[in-house]
Amino acid sequence: YPNVGKSSLINSLVRTRAVEVGAQAGITKVAQEVHLDKKVKLLDCPGIVFAKDENDTSVILRNHVKLSAVTDCVPAVHEIVKRCDKLKLMKLYKIARFGSEQEFV
Repeated sequence: YPNVGKSSLINSLVRTRAVEVGAQAGITKVAQEVHLDKKVKLLDCPGIVFAKDENDTSVILRNHVKLSAVTDCVPAVHEIVKRCDKLKLMKLYKIARFGSEQEFV
């Protein structure tokens, strides 16, 4: 999967910036071999996802799509609200009680 910390883990293991990292998916473009020691090699590779639709909510929520490519974010917001504790959302955004995801949006 993309953007789950593969490159960061490799950098931590080798204790240096051996491979480039970033907050956005897609920093690692090609496979890179990193030597941990004489007997261990690590392979950093791009995360690969075969997605049928860039607007599929599950694909968006897994950070497999750049935000600039998302044409409608409302379905993803609905899914996030479904998964969150309503009281915490009310406190965080300082809003009144809401009944549904649609009311929240």
